[in-house]
Amino acid sequence: MTRRKFFRLLGAGVAIGFVYKYFRPSSTGRSRQLAVSALSVPKGGALVMPKQHLAVISLQGGPLALDMTCTHLGCIVQPNEDGFLCPCHGSAFAPDGSLLKGPAKKPLLRLPVHSGGDRLIVNLQAEA
Repeated sequence: MTRRKFFRLLGAGVAIGFVYKYFRPSSTGRSRQLAVSALSVPKGGALVMPKQHLAVISLQGGPLALDMTCTHLGCIVQPNEDGFLCPCHGSAFAPDGSLLKGPAKKPLLRLPVHSGGDRLIVNLQAEA
C-alpha cells in the first residue's frame, strides 16, 4: 500500500466517523421517565430525590418537577427554607425554580409532569 492510498483511506475513515457521530438519528427515540407516588409529595412541599438530581414540588397550580442542576456551572443545588441554594457560587432559586440571586442567569430547568392516577410521571428530558 502506498503512502498516498493510506492517507486517503485514513481521511475517508475520519470523514465517515464524523458523519456517523454528528448526523445519526437518536439512539432510543423514547423519552426517559420516572414515576413517583403522588402521595409521597407533601402538599405545599417537595419530594427531593438527590440521586436523580430532581425535586417534585406540590404547588397550587399542580405538581412541578425541577432539575436540581444549577444553570450557572452545573453544581447540584440544595433545598433550603427559601427554595434552593447553589453550594458552589451562591445562586438562589425560589421553590418554583425561578432565579432569586445570581451569578446564575437562568432559572432551574422545569421538567414536564403528568398525572397518571395515583402516580406522577416526570419526563426526564425537557420539552423543546
